[in-house]
Amino acid sequence: MRTHPSVASAHAVALLRKLNIQRMEGKFCDCVIRQYLNPGKLYLAHKSVLAASSPVLASLLPSKSVLLELQFPSTTKEVLGSLLEFIYTGILPPADQDDSLLSAATYLQIEELQQALSNSKLDSSSESDCIVAGFKLARNAGTRGSVSLTIECPSWKMSGETSPWVQLCLKTGCR
Repeated sequence: MRTHPSVASAHAVALLRKLNIQRMEGKFCDCVIRQYLNPGKLYLAHKSVLAASSPVLASLLPSKSVLLELQFPSTTKEVLGSLLEFIYTGILPPADQDDSLLSAATYLQIEELQQALSNSKLDSSSESDCIVAGFKLARNAGTRGSVSLTIECPSWKMSGETSPWVQLCLKTGCR
């Protein structure tokens, strides 16, 4: 007997996969996205999926019409295609789109994509990216002979903040 609700994560993945197939086949799509800068390219989508992925998209979605025209300048057709791919599959695009995609994800407030791209940047940091910005040797109170060393890595800085992690750059780089 279960004492708490269990979650079948495979169901959520299968459901999203089926919605993506429907989107690619144009089935049950109730929204057409058009970019202001590229009006000839149209993207089919489901309003409920877009609204669930982004509060900004939810506020822009027309209630009666099917056309959603996006007018923010940083979105190219490749970035919009990658945004939809992530929304429907969770798959990150090639790294060369990271900056443009992060800008679009930030504008649209797609938190999961922002987090995934930030984690991807941290994972791809190399030892050559790391510099010793400052260090402090000190004994921790109550701990005999303990020494702490703080090292910063420029790639940890996101939105003007430094990651709270204290890490060492060894053979494996910043991790």
